[in-house]
Amino acid sequence: VVAARDEAARIEQTVRGLLAQTGVELELVVVDDRSRDATPEILARLHAEDPRVKVVRVDELPPRWLGKCHACSRGAEQAGGEWI
Repeated sequence: VVAARDEAARIEQTVRGLLAQTGVELELVVVDDRSRDATPEILARLHAEDPRVKVVRVDELPPRWLGKCHACSRGAEQAGGEWI
């Protein structure tokens, strides 16, 4: 699970680096936490290229939540593996 907000400058390199791991079966859940830059477009492209990338979008932060904690929680909810 990767939480990302306004990470257009780094998200592609980060995701590609994680996907390049060998010896592991990987599902990568990337939570776009209300990004206002090109992060959503980059993630959509990466998802189209590799089905192991699952993108979750957060549009609103619920009351009493902090952004990164909420994004990680949303990502964990969407993860299908035994380990997070």
